[in-house]
Amino acid sequence: MRKKTIAAFVAVLLAILIVLPGCREREIFGTAEVAEWTLLNNDPDEGGVAYNGQYLFYNTLHVGQGNLTFKVQTYASIPNPGTDAFMSIYLDTDQSNGTGYTGFDASTTPNDIGAEYMMLVGTETGTSNSNMLYSWNSGGGNWDEVGGITVNAYADSLIGTVGLSSIGNPTAVDIVAILLVNPGNSELRDKIPDNGHATVNVTTLQVVQTYDPRVTQEIHYPGKRISVVSGKEIDLEEVQ
Repeated sequence: MRKKTIAAFVAVLLAILIVLPGCREREIFGTAEVAEWTLLNNDPDEGGVAYNGQYLFYNTLHVGQGNLTFKVQTYASIPNPGTDAFMSIYLDTDQSNGTGYTGFDASTTPNDIGAEYMMLVGTETGTSNSNMLYSWNSGGGNWDEVGGITVNAYADSLIGTVGLSSIGNPTAVDIVAILLVNPGNSELRDKIPDNGHATVNVTTLQVVQTYDPRVTQEIHYPGKRISVVSGKEIDLEEVQ
């Protein structure tokens, strides 16, 4: 009787272990890890595409290791995380909107910050731009490549990591992310947050949010859109 009870318990335990992985982040490429995530922004569901951005996190453990790691978690599963979504994360390292990048047009504007750096997490559709850190060249009005970044893509999230030394070892950073989903004829660009920005104090790990949660936006671009890297128009019908 006791052996039967133990066998039944083991069977139940195995069943739980089989079911649970479906509830966690499902890895598409990259290395999964246990992480301590701190919420930067909770973005409203703006519809249009089911897997628009829901949460923007940063990893507090990685800061102590000399890195900044950000994650955008989506409302619904991304059909193909390697191709159906990518994001640009804008870093204002001097915390002044009087310097740095302020956008090529309305779809690429990082709200109220002036970004010295941009992390491109994933591959921009129709271009060779992929998994790269860029610095803003104010003289030329363009993004210059700095080097590659670490990227993980999952069925419910995209994650990008950059070394603090690569962005000048700032003590605090203002942050805005733009998640680009369904990169076809009806692309959705979802800014996180929709207005304002989040701030991470690298020294104290404190988070400050500067945005109005009552204001939401969604921007669709049928047929054509502006590259987040070059500022030039991409004809999506030509690259499909």
